[in-house]
Amino acid sequence: MATIKNLDDLKNLNKMEALQTMSEGMDAKKNKKPHVCSNLVQCVAGIVMLSIGSVYYTDCDFDVTTYLVVGGSIMLVSNLLSIVAIMTTCECDDKLAKALTPVIGLVQFCIFLWGTIVVFGYYSTWSYDKDAASNLLEGEGREDGGADATYYCNYTPFMFTYVLHCIVLIILCVLLMITVKLMITACLTACCACCVKGAGGDGGAVEPVKSETSLEPEKQMEV
Repeated sequence: MATIKNLDDLKNLNKMEALQTMSEGMDAKKNKKPHVCSNLVQCVAGIVMLSIGSVYYTDCDFDVTTYLVVGGSIMLVSNLLSIVAIMTTCECDDKLAKALTPVIGLVQFCIFLWGTIVVFGYYSTWSYDKDAASNLLEGEGREDGGADATYYCNYTPFMFTYVLHCIVLIILCVLLMITVKLMITACLTACCACCVKGAGGDGGAVEPVKSETSLEPEKQMEV
């Protein structure tokens, strides 16, 4: 064990131990349970998305059900691959999972953005009543983008996708606010530490300032 010479060495040792603990917590092989549970939850969400999109696939005029099928399939496959990589001792699947993680993340982000555009873009013209959406047959011009155009989609897939995206967007906003708060706190802490260190000099200690009352006895002794 390395010898601790001063307080700075102790601080550096504590930082190294904290970083080591954090890395071990993020390592899926050493901390399987939370990672597997998270992947299982996402697998369930992917199965639900895939099921609803498949059941109502032909019951929608726009791409809500297509988004559910594609997004649910990718979510299910990617999380199953992660579970297999965590539970097995082979290193080949670990390397494959690490190589595919950024690609899958980018694909999922693009698909989520596509689903957001589809859901919120058609929200004002969406109808789950087929009679209200039959204006194309009555000559109201849905194909040419008329103002009175109404697009039909079954209530279940559309509202499921709408609520799902609202929840995800709220979670992303909360995480963004927490991240910004932590960054601001870290910056302020670093600035305060630099100011204290600068005021204390190289030794890090600030010499006390003697008051006028404490100087009077010394002047009398000199006289």
